[in-house]
Amino acid sequence: MALGSGGARGFAHIGVIEVLGERGLEVVAVAGSSMGALVGGVMAAGRLTEFTAWVVGLKQRDVLRLFDPKWSSPGMITADRLIDHLDGFLGDTLIEDLPIPYTAVATDITARREVWFQKGSLRSAIRASIAIPGLITPVLTDGRVLADGGLLNPVPIEPTAAVSADLTVAVSHPWDDEALAGIDATVTLEPDFAAAFARANPSAIAGMEFAEQRFMDACPRHPASATADVEELRRVKTAEEIATLRRAAELADRGYQHFAEVIEPGMREFELVAEVEAFLKDNGAEHNFMLIASGGTEVVGMKPPTERVLQLGDAVTTELTPQVDGYYAQICRTLILGEPSPKQREAFAIFQEAQQAALAMLKPGVTAAGAARAQNDVFRKYGYGEYTGSKYTRVRGHCLGLFPDETPHILEDVDYIFKKDMVIIAHPNTYLPLAGYMVYGDSLLLTDTGVEVLNTTAKELFVK
Repeated sequence: MALGSGGARGFAHIGVIEVLGERGLEVVAVAGSSMGALVGGVMAAGRLTEFTAWVVGLKQRDVLRLFDPKWSSPGMITADRLIDHLDGFLGDTLIEDLPIPYTAVATDITARREVWFQKGSLRSAIRASIAIPGLITPVLTDGRVLADGGLLNPVPIEPTAAVSADLTVAVSHPWDDEALAGIDATVTLEPDFAAAFARANPSAIAGMEFAEQRFMDACPRHPASATADVEELRRVKTAEEIATLRRAAELADRGYQHFAEVIEPGMREFELVAEVEAFLKDNGAEHNFMLIASGGTEVVGMKPPTERVLQLGDAVTTELTPQVDGYYAQICRTLILGEPSPKQREAFAIFQEAQQAALAMLKPGVTAAGAARAQNDVFRKYGYGEYTGSKYTRVRGHCLGLFPDETPHILEDVDYIFKKDMVIIAHPNTYLPLAGYMVYGDSLLLTDTGVEVLNTTAKELFVK
């Protein structure tokens, strides 16, 4: 068996293995990449039944609590908690002691070549193969940086070639088939991406600026960029898109209500985020882009959650952005644990006035620069103009849609003119020496004469 990569969908491998067993087929060798290496390793160790029972019993909160954030390294989680839990199934098993040949495929990122684990620690081999770049930290061993095997070999058939067998079964995931389901078009699969460009002979390509040169070189004629045109199409929403964004904003409101209900001193940031993520996923969110920060004047910005313990007196900020039917809406709020200090209240009043300044002037025909200037001028009025620049703040807002942070960004040097039926967020999120970093913002629909605030969450400094 060759078990492919595919994230959580790789649990489908378990069903394939069970069906083959029901049909009387004996697995005599297994190779896997990423999730395939995990399921294949557990199967080869003879612990698939126990592993399956554990997996099907997991709740969203259980999954999130297996994650261990590691923001100072390349990858958001170390996966040590997951691997430590797998020790209950795998123990100190060596690959060479397994009853059938097993291969876990990883990728040497530096050398850009496959690495096959066919002996040594089964636990270590699986850990290297599941290291999804940017999500799970890579494995450093023998001077090599090892990551997800699916990067170079998503369905590793080759390691099984030397084994005598009646049949080789390769299990992959039909991403393209699912994406194209229901589309009324003639579709041709071309595994060679460059060859697809040559065959299609495109006259314009969206995202061309980010494509590898070899793909452009494969085009019979040099295509034009369609990036700006497609981005503009995405900015002005249809009635159906607006309806979807309303539902996303409603879920964002419910998500923040849950945030305010469950937060307590003594929680760790990642535990709070796990609670909110679980709530959103249980209530229909496909994804959620979420940043958080907690503390006082030492906090200069938001980030993914850490192990920091929440304390009385903390200002806890969050940017919560659930995705519903492909579209993201956002809410930004600040909550104080315990009674807010006078400086915390003074700081939030400035943020509140800045956001109101943007809402008062936003309408079709206004520029992004104007919306940014309206907010920044409030900070300047109170003597905090130096905190309106890039050292302390990134943007004063942005568009919302198929991506949680769409262009144009609301900055004083962006002259884009807003149009009716765009959905944006205006948020004067920045650092002030009064009380540290604070956030405040809502999803906004541009109407004929102004904006409609899509979020219904109270427009206040929250206190718990």
